[in-house]
Amino acid sequence: MTIQAEPSLESHPSRLPQLTRSVDDRSVMPAALQLASEPIAPGPSSLYRVFWRWHFYAGVLVGPVLFVVAVTGALYIFKDELERVIHADMMFVTPQTEALPMDRQMTLVAEAFPDWRVDTVEVESDPTRATSIRIRDRASQSQRVYVNPHTGKIQGALGEDSFFRVVLSIHRRLFIGTTGRIVVECVTCWTIILLVTGLYLWFPRRREKLKGVLLPRLQAKRYTVLRDLHAISGALLMPVALTMVGTGLLYTWGWGSLYQYASAASEGETGKRPSTSAPNAPRLSMDRAIAIARERAPDASLIDVQIPTAPHAPLVARARIGERAGPRNRVVLTLDRSTGEVLAMKTSDQFPLLGWWRSKWNYPLHVGSVLGTTTKVLWLLACLVLAMLPVFGFWMWWQRRPEGRSGFPRRPDRSVPRWLVVLIAVFSLVLPAVGATILLIGLGEWMLRRVRSRKAATGPQSI
Repeated sequence: MTIQAEPSLESHPSRLPQLTRSVDDRSVMPAALQLASEPIAPGPSSLYRVFWRWHFYAGVLVGPVLFVVAVTGALYIFKDELERVIHADMMFVTPQTEALPMDRQMTLVAEAFPDWRVDTVEVESDPTRATSIRIRDRASQSQRVYVNPHTGKIQGALGEDSFFRVVLSIHRRLFIGTTGRIVVECVTCWTIILLVTGLYLWFPRRREKLKGVLLPRLQAKRYTVLRDLHAISGALLMPVALTMVGTGLLYTWGWGSLYQYASAASEGETGKRPSTSAPNAPRLSMDRAIAIARERAPDASLIDVQIPTAPHAPLVARARIGERAGPRNRVVLTLDRSTGEVLAMKTSDQFPLLGWWRSKWNYPLHVGSVLGTTTKVLWLLACLVLAMLPVFGFWMWWQRRPEGRSGFPRRPDRSVPRWLVVLIAVFSLVLPAVGATILLIGLGEWMLRRVRSRKAATGPQSI
């Protein structure tokens, strides 16, 4: 559902008079986004061309970056499983009856990494797992250090240069920081437009037609085979693709930040309980903090405790209920930093709606862990299809473009209907990156028309 060549004449004979007109290469990009208030005359072929034009240019906008984001997303789906195999010597230990105090393990890590501070301690109920201690430096770079809880041996660390951290950096930021996050957000939003318009183009107009709609015509010409694989694979995996793209919005620069702000505002002050002990009182032992979390969440498979940095900040312990598959059920405890008094306790289901969705459902739905391995395999297939759709689209355009011309769709002769104008306005409000892009394209088109009109006015006059 990305770049696609001019629709087939055989499959839509009613559009033959329109499709045989010459392509106007001068109206390449911005005209695809022009909106008019006058309703379009009845006729599905005209509306089909409007949607197809939007689909084509959405593919031009997002194709290359969508390929990168989809491939890195596919790599990241099985991150947990692959890391446990690749770094088994780092993450696993031989169980023993005795274990060092957690504070001692933290001290050993602090001594081995003197320029870093201990941020979070993470322990699993599985006795074969090493203690994971996250540390940060002054630039907020982080790494996970794995410690043998029985011997105190530091078995290794995974930092910003580890394979999956690099994959995630490319996936979210294209390795170019905030600029990359903005680009990825634009691509994410336009991919939704791409999928919606692609679904409209795929939707069968004749009930008796199965080939080319549900079944690919593999014995046909190359272009037809490409078109069928492109349309059918995208349509069949549309629910998964939209789920991945929609949940990915929560990790973007603008949309995701607004969501987190609204989520924090809806929660109010309920999660911000200060510690009641004196700032100079001794900190609660980490073993005791973990024990309190286990008492309140006996079925927890993982517990992490964040170390406070501010004088009156409490200890925050999070217990994960169940395994990594499925919704992320958690118990969040706010503890007095010295006495261990439980100042607040909340489960995932007690968060306000926005926080409940973000903490419990969004990540499992984004990476496909919601039903375990089955959905992960399906999500992996959807990522690979999303990566290949731009490739198939470019290939189709190259196969069908006229000799000596770009093959880009021309500007529609008729204006779009009012309901479509309203729909695009709604998309622009819900997805601000789409609205901002349309405004920029419209501004560029206006400037281009001004330049052309000035050239025409100052050009040589015929006698």
